[in-house]
Amino acid sequence: MDTFFNLICAVVKRSQAFASSPLESIVDEETGLAFITIETEGCCFPEIAEEGAFDQATDAEATLLLRGFIGEAYRCAFELNRHFARLLARKGALVATELEARLTTIDWSSYASPSVLLAGLAALPKGTAWILRLLDEVPIDHRDGLFTACWYTVDDEVREKLLAKFDAWRQVPGWGGGDGEDYWLGQFLRKWRSMGAFPEERLAPLIQWYEKTVGPLCSSNDKPTQNTPST
Repeated sequence: MDTFFNLICAVVKRSQAFASSPLESIVDEETGLAFITIETEGCCFPEIAEEGAFDQATDAEATLLLRGFIGEAYRCAFELNRHFARLLARKGALVATELEARLTTIDWSSYASPSVLLAGLAALPKGTAWILRLLDEVPIDHRDGLFTACWYTVDDEVREKLLAKFDAWRQVPGWGGGDGEDYWLGQFLRKWRSMGAFPEERLAPLIQWYEKTVGPLCSSNDKPTQNTPST
């Protein structure tokens, strides 16, 4: 635990945006489990922000961080998990064998699953097939790792599937009202618009729903209207 925590501290301190972010190793009095937390005030969704806490990690450091995280994901608190999701999506190929072995043992339809690990699918050779399947299986308010994988995956079939899923989800009463998935919808709509991924008429129903339910689709830095999503 001390070695893992010290490596996290060393890498984060080299980050221009997060060098001053407080890091703590805390022991839960009820469970006796130790976990690591980071305070990153002002950073809304580091999974897809301009900079993450681990962006300055060398490949050797990233390998050690990811191996430790994959083996003991429960040791990191919510905010730090999100930075690990980013690292998994960007450098998960460094630990592809360990990551794939872990992913194959988990029931992804369960809320007990460590869903942040799904971000690593963006870096796996067979990740696209996993993403396409899991978009139908992973439950609401538990899809942030999967959304992160979609964000970093350049694949037309993934984009098409995700667009269709968002269109179906937004028609479910109450969807997006506190689970943060409406935030992800807004981010993907902006991205797809900017890259011309779909004709405007394909996006129009989702844009209309978003602007009626959440607010203007104007800034990539918009924050969710209610709770931030879990990872």
